Amino acid sequence: MTTDFMLTVQTENGLEYWAHTAKPKSKLTKRTLEKFEIERRFFADEGVKWRIITEDDISYNLVKNVAWVHSARTLLGMNHLNKEVINSIEADLFQALLNRTMPCSKVAIECDQRFGFAPGTCLFIIRHLIANKHWLVDMNSLINPALGPIDIRRAGNIL
Repeated sequence: MTTDFMLTVQTENGLEYWAHTAKPKSKLTKRTLEKFEIERRFFADEGVKWRIITEDDISYNLVKNVAWVHSARTLLGMNHLNKEVINSIEADLFQALLNRTMPCSKVAIECDQRFGFAPGTCLFIIRHLIANKHWLVDMNSLINPALGPIDIRRAGNIL
C-alpha cells in the first residue's frame, strides 16, 4: 500500500489526520481500486480520513502559485535581507501594492529603487511574505506579477 500524503489538519474539532493517495484517473484499474479499498479500510480503523486525489482535484493555479512563492520561504542566500530589514519596509511595500493598479513587478521595481535595493529584492520580499502567510492572497487565482496587481491582505501575524 502507498499513501502519498499524510496531513495533520487543524479543524473546528481539533487535530485530524488525513491520508491522501494521488493517482492519475487513467491508472485507476479495478485491481488498483481493490487495493485502495484495503487502504481506505485500514485508515478508517485508525480514525484517519482517506481519499484518492486525481488530476481533477488539483488546482493548477495553486500549484503554479506555490512554486512561485516556495523558494522565497526562507532567507537563505539573501545575505542582505533579514527580518529587521523586511519589517522596516513591510508597511510601505504593502501600501505601495495596495494603492496601485500597475503590475506587482513594476511596483516592486519602484520600491527597490526607493529603498536602495538590488533589482528583484522587493519582489522576493513579496513572495517571502506570502510564502510565510504574513500576507494573504487567493492562491487559487493565478498570480502573475508582470500582468497586474495582486490582491493582498495582512494575516495579522508579524515576522
